[in-house]
Amino acid sequence: MGINLFAAVGLSSVVVVIATSAILRLQGIPFTVGTSGPIPSQHNLILAAILAAAGLAPTAFLADLSARIKGVPDIFLHSLADSMPTTAPDIIIAFLAVGVAVPFVEELLFRGFLQRALRRTWGSWPAIIISALVFGIVHLEPWYLFGLVGVGVLLGYIYEKTGSILASTVTHGVYNTISFTIMLNSDIYAPAGQYHWWEFVLLGVSIVVLVKVLPMLRKPYQVIK
Repeated sequence: MGINLFAAVGLSSVVVVIATSAILRLQGIPFTVGTSGPIPSQHNLILAAILAAAGLAPTAFLADLSARIKGVPDIFLHSLADSMPTTAPDIIIAFLAVGVAVPFVEELLFRGFLQRALRRTWGSWPAIIISALVFGIVHLEPWYLFGLVGVGVLLGYIYEKTGSILASTVTHGVYNTISFTIMLNSDIYAPAGQYHWWEFVLLGVSIVVLVKVLPMLRKPYQVIK
């Protein structure tokens, strides 16, 4: 189940890229419209990775809030548990899917195309918020909606500050990789309990890091919009 699911996810990501490229080509639009922008500097790439780790606790709290309100369906938990990879090849495929393929495709679609298009009409922050809402909704996991939207806002802001989906893709990839590693070593069926003091400390430290690091992102030059 694990290798089938994650192999399908990775393959679907490749298909999306090919289909998007073909559609744009038929309309006379270069595929690079979604990927154009500056190559992230080493400075931005390091910060992108730090922001991925710092964003875990706040978005996890938001996701948990959604789950407590909506409730996570048992059928979803059973499906997720059955899909977890257990062998080395399965795990490698899973990490390539969630850490590389999916982040690239989602950043291409939600930031490179959607947010970029919305920004031309409504400006930066409306574009970030709307693309984050769409990002959260299309995952079809309403019990984690707040967390997904929070991730979308973080990624959208990084894209806006750097002008490149490669920076937001790095954040997305590192975020997914860490999250998936935690998931592999966690009990999926464990019920949500009371928060521990150290979780609030971690949340506070993470928020401080986000507030300090996000303004440090910068565009190397003006990007043509």
